[in-house]
Amino acid sequence: MTNTEESLLVGGRINRGWLTVFAGTIGLAFGPSTLTILSFGVFVRPLQQEFGWTLGQTALAATIISYMIMIAAPVQGVLTDRFGGRAVVIASIPAFTVAYGLLYFLPNNLYVFYGFWILIPLCAVGVWPLSYLRSTATWFDRRLGLSLGITNSGIGIGSVVIPPLAGFLVANYGWRDTYVVLAALALVITWPLAIALLRDNETARPANAATRVVMGSTFVEAARTRTFAIVGLVFLVMGALSSGLVVLQVPMLIEAGISPKVSAGLASVVGVSMIIGRIGTGYLLDYFHASRVLMWFILASSFAAIAFAVGITISTAPFAAALIGLIIGAEFDALSYIVPRYYGYRCFGKIYGTIYAIFQLGAGLGIAAIGFSRDFVGSFRPSMWVLAALTVMAGLLFSRVGPYRFAPGHIRRFVEDGAGALPPVDSAAPSR
Repeated sequence: MTNTEESLLVGGRINRGWLTVFAGTIGLAFGPSTLTILSFGVFVRPLQQEFGWTLGQTALAATIISYMIMIAAPVQGVLTDRFGGRAVVIASIPAFTVAYGLLYFLPNNLYVFYGFWILIPLCAVGVWPLSYLRSTATWFDRRLGLSLGITNSGIGIGSVVIPPLAGFLVANYGWRDTYVVLAALALVITWPLAIALLRDNETARPANAATRVVMGSTFVEAARTRTFAIVGLVFLVMGALSSGLVVLQVPMLIEAGISPKVSAGLASVVGVSMIIGRIGTGYLLDYFHASRVLMWFILASSFAAIAFAVGITISTAPFAAALIGLIIGAEFDALSYIVPRYYGYRCFGKIYGTIYAIFQLGAGLGIAAIGFSRDFVGSFRPSMWVLAALTVMAGLLFSRVGPYRFAPGHIRRFVEDGAGALPPVDSAAPSR
């Protein structure tokens, strides 16, 4: 961490921290989050039409994706803590894009379909957001929130570009060719950029054993805290809300009588709102406590579920889509900010990866519950009411996370001059 972190130019050259932000932004825009999750809904109807699968059977693949990410996330955390974000990103991009492109050969067999969605998230182990966010976080302190928000906005940018592009390609060339084109774009855009620009700030790595103790908690220490339990519960619910709504938004809108073209177009509303949520949340986190920022975003997002519960219409659909995008934009900005503020950098990857896995557990449960509830009950509304109630409770719970342990500026002061002792984990000492 240096005092030049806000400057675009350092010594006449572009700041490596901001170059890393740029590489991470583009990497996430064309990464597995947009190709496998945010674009999943575009393929649901074409797959149903070609193979005769039900909504629940098709949507179950999204649940499998979530559970495989849940398995991959802690592994990714260990790898990034050991090798840094850059190395795991560069190693994983080719494996992910090849596996994704192989969907071109998908036969009319549900088990093969599910098997692909076991393979693809594992091949993408290094290119889920954690790797990019960890690399970004090592460069910033005072502007940690903003830098993470900009990096995370890549998923929003991708959600504006990829689903409409996928919809166009599916309509004109078929879903098989679409998978190949998206895989090729991901490879040729993100891999060279990661090699050229993505870097980890080595000065953020602990230099000796004494520094390692002060610079962060162990995973076991973190997992025993009240804050960790609260964050885990909240992200379990948020996984069900955001993933359930974004994956099944298009089918829910079509069932409500909104045309497939308009329904696919509303994915762009989600994307634009996500960009605003990413950058806006990042900016707010640098000035207000994370508990306040995310609490209000969570409470606002409950209205998206309520809109679907009472009966979505062409006039309320953009409002619901915007709220979905805002919470997707806010949640992982907050998580990538919370981890270094409460636990430092010592086990950033493991802690983030574990909470991300909890989020994916909730995502899988939410997607499956919504999909099969629709198959059995004949309506999405009951599941939406349950989701809305859980979301309100999660927002109120998050207000109890407590003060930061690593307040802004403390890590940089320690790295530069070794000054300052840290309060114990879950200390009640005031922080902003």
